Amino acid sequence: MSLRFGGGIRSGNQGPLVVLPGDPDSKRGGVTSAVCCDHLEKYFPTMLDGDTIFMHDNAPIHTAKMVKECLEELEVTPLEWPPYSPNLDPIENLWSCLKQQIFKRDRTWRI
Repeated sequence: MSLRFGGGIRSGNQGPLVVLPGDPDSKRGGVTSAVCCDHLEKYFPTMLDGDTIFMHDNAPIHTAKMVKECLEELEVTPLEWPPYSPNLDPIENLWSCLKQQIFKRDRTWRI
């Protein structure tokens, strides 16, 4: 089993690093758009203001109809950009640093 994490950053602020639980109703127990929406509704109001530009990595879960509707309800318009361009996504560098630190310490967890 692997864990999925979510997080957000912005100038002068960072959101929490959250564990995204698998959805027991999904075929493989993975993170679903329902789980994604739950977390967006919980954390976005504390992270966003009128001048925020929202970007995500265009993963299928992020572009799912339910997530798009959730973002509309939160009055958030995602920045349009190429489908696979991790080099344009600032948080990808942070995920890379986090993974390096975990593996450098030879830490793996089994749940």
